[in-house]
Amino acid sequence: AMPTPSSARCWPGTTADVRLDGFHIPEGTVIFVNQWSVNHDRLRWKDPHVFDPRRFLDDRQETLDRDLACRVLIFSMGKRRCIGDQLAKLQLFLFTAILLHQCDLTANPAEQLSVDSDHGLVLRPRPYTLSVSRRSTSPAEEDGSRRNTDPFCPS
Repeated sequence: AMPTPSSARCWPGTTADVRLDGFHIPEGTVIFVNQWSVNHDRLRWKDPHVFDPRRFLDDRQETLDRDLACRVLIFSMGKRRCIGDQLAKLQLFLFTAILLHQCDLTANPAEQLSVDSDHGLVLRPRPYTLSVSRRSTSPAEEDGSRRNTDPFCPS
């Protein structure tokens, strides 16, 4: 059976009226974790609005600090956490590794790259132009004697 997309699910609401930090939350209210706020909390992250992948490295700046990396809230939390989070992470890792192994990616020098995003129901990266070319990995490929069968990076 095909799973129901999360956007089509009916999320249960509170089972009774609740008072939380002086706020009244009526029965039936659906409550979600504000993932953006958690991921941009200044108490947790130094310069949370700055793109800095090095923040996830260990003290020697050599390897990934898994505890820090796991603090990023991507797939929600609690009993309604995405059950496909590990599969999604694996697919993203494999796709990115294969793409970077097989292709050279070059930014358009006429455009300034930005990590800013457009806000909506979800954050979307702003458009930019990227040039993708097949990476030569062997002498046979450099002289053209090997036919390209790679679907990720057609020649």
